[in-house]
Formats: sequence, structure tokens, C-alpha cells
Amino acid sequence: MLNEVDDGAFRFEKIVAFVDDAKFAKKRLISRSARYTGLLDKLDFIQASEKRELPTVEQLNDVKSWVANAADGGLDRIREIAQRAGEAPSTLQNLSILVTNGQDITDLTEINNTVEMLKKTCDEKDIAYTLVVVGALNEKPEGSTPYAISDFGLVSSDESNDEDDNTDIKNEDAILLPSNATYSRDESLRLVTELMGMVTGKNRALVFQEVLNVNATEFKLIRGLREGGYSRNQEIDHMITNGTKPYEKACEDYKIRRPVKYTDWDEFLEEERVKENKRKKERDEKLIQDIVEKKKQDIENMASEYAKREYYIKSMSGDITLSEEEYVKSVWDTAMSEADVKYNMLTDGTKNVDTELADFKRTQEKKKQVMLERAKATLQELIEEDEREVADAEDDDDDDNNDD
Repeated sequence: MLNEVDDGAFRFEKIVAFVDDAKFAKKRLISRSARYTGLLDKLDFIQASEKRELPTVEQLNDVKSWVANAADGGLDRIREIAQRAGEAPSTLQNLSILVTNGQDITDLTEINNTVEMLKKTCDEKDIAYTLVVVGALNEKPEGSTPYAISDFGLVSSDESNDEDDNTDIKNEDAILLPSNATYSRDESLRLVTELMGMVTGKNRALVFQEVLNVNATEFKLIRGLREGGYSRNQEIDHMITNGTKPYEKACEDYKIRRPVKYTDWDEFLEEERVKENKRKKERDEKLIQDIVEKKKQDIENMASEYAKREYYIKSMSGDITLSEEEYVKSVWDTAMSEADVKYNMLTDGTKNVDTELADFKRTQEKKKQVMLERAKATLQELIEEDEREVADAEDDDDDDNNDD
């Protein structure tokens, strides 16, 4: 991306990748694309003596622009970079810092102190700085998600440059990233690269946050800019310089200039819409009623077939003395339950058939127990009655014998 800005604010004669692992970095950067674009002609590598080490003052000699990836070092890493930039030779003119995992930075006082330290150091050395803060990195493609911009920390009104007097990002817009904030890795690199060469990005500390709500103003505006043919640097410049407020105001002004007028035709269409909704509601109610009635009829037909089939089986074995009508009436509850289960299996199957069948069997078992108890009680009464009759008969025989 730095090589691509040859057509923009810079024309780099040499680009040095200061990395922890030069061998790994070469595998990532030395490619066919790097060769075709001329990057290999100006690319060099310097490996740090230890992991996460910053370039030394000597290594920054003759360097005009320093793009520092602060990764997840937070505010401490920003202060370290600012201090090293203050120690660098006077050749350093531009400093761009990318901070990831900004959602973990929550102390607004420390944020303000860090930004103030960065600003003071760069002012003393006449270095133009740009600080870009994003959330946890993801691997979404560059430019796939619109974004919202706010200041990183609070800035006083006298800190803004004359070029930034019209900026839409004011003090009240300064926010902290939510704990679940994420951002595209490629997009974050694009931002820090483009802003380094833009007047609107000069001496600014900005937070970029993904906007996923398709109804959000930022989402609509950025998509519109891209569809309108804006390049990425034009888009970013527009969002920082103008923001969403002029767009929202333009939308409101349009509504005032072109108010919605209702005609007789609009009233007629509204009446027809109300009538059609009423007819649709009636059709839906009738359809539901027809479905319910059909389901009821189908289940009753299945229940009747089940009961008649059971009667036929029992009548063939000679185990029944009831007529078909009486038998169907006696097992109708069971037949309806079986038919309901079968109907659900043959249609949508939304009911849990096994559970429903188990509940029915438990209910039937309880009914059988109650009927058995009643039968036992009735039998006991009959036995006792027979015993009383036998006893009475024996008493009558005794009386006859005594008469004899």
C-alpha cells in the first residue's frame, strides 16, 4: 500500500520493513505482485535485535516517514513510539501509528494524556502525526464494511488546524470502542496508509468502528459514495471533513422542498388497500377454518376406520358380544387418539408422537385401574349379596325342619 501512494502525496525511493522475523517477512512480501509493481526495487528488510523492539535512533536516520504498527500494545506502546520519534533525527517528517484492540483501552484520562504527549512531542520536532485506533482484527476484505469515525480522546477547540475548521468530528463525538469491536486487518492498513498523506489526517487521533446496521446513516452514505465513484482516499476525506451531518441536513431540506402531497388518487389507493387488507383477513380466517374442519373430518374418518378394524378382528376371534356401533362408541377415545397420532405422522409431524402416545397410554392405564376397582367393588357387592341370599335360604330350611 505504501508503494501504491507514489501517485499520491509521496514518492518513496526506499521502503524498509522493520520486522521481528526477516525471513518470515520476506516470504510474505517478496511476491510476483511485488516484482511487477516495482516494490522489490525499493524494498529492504531490517530485523529487530529482539521481539517487539522499536527502531533505534540510528536506524531512523534519513527516514522521512515512519509507519508504526503498535499492535495490541495499547497506550504504553503509543508513548514509546512518540518518545522514540522525539529522539529521531530531524529528517523525520511524518509519523503514522496503527493501534489495534482499541476496545481494551478504557481510561479516558490516560487516553487524553497519551494523545497530548504525542501531540507535544511531534509539535516540538515539527512532525505531522496520524493515530488510527481500531478494534480486534478480523480477516474481512478491505472496504467490505462501512465505518463510523470519532476522535480518540477529547481535543480542545484550539488544537484543530485551519484546514480542519469544517470537520464534522467534534469533541462530543469522542467515544470508547465497545468491548466486542472488530475491524478488518486490510482496511486498518489502508486507513493508516491513506491518512498519512492527507491534509484531513494531519495531526489527528481517530477511532474507526465498523457499522453493520444497514439503516445507519454512515452505512448508507459510504455505500453511496462508493457507488458514486469515489476513490478510497476521497471517501475517507469526505467522511472526516463533512461526515454525516450535512448528508442528514440535505435529506431534511429535500423533504421540506419536496413535501409529500396526497391527491384524490392517493386517497382512492388507500381505500382500496384497506379493503384489500380486509378481504385478505377474511380469506385467511376462512382458510384457517377450512383447514381445521378438514383436519377434524380426516381424524374422525381415521378413528372410525380404526374402531371398525378392531371390531372386525375381535369379532373374528369370537371375543366380543357387542354390536359394531356399540363397540365403536366404547373405544372412540382410543380411536381418536390413534387417528390423531397417525394424522400428525402423515402431515407436518410437528407434534412429538412418542410423547403424545405415552401420555395417552398413561391416561388409559389410569382409566383401566379405576374401572378395575369399580368392577372389584361391584363383584364384591354381588358376592356379599349371594352370601346373604344363601344365608337366608339356610335359615328358611332350618325353620322348615323345626316345624317338622
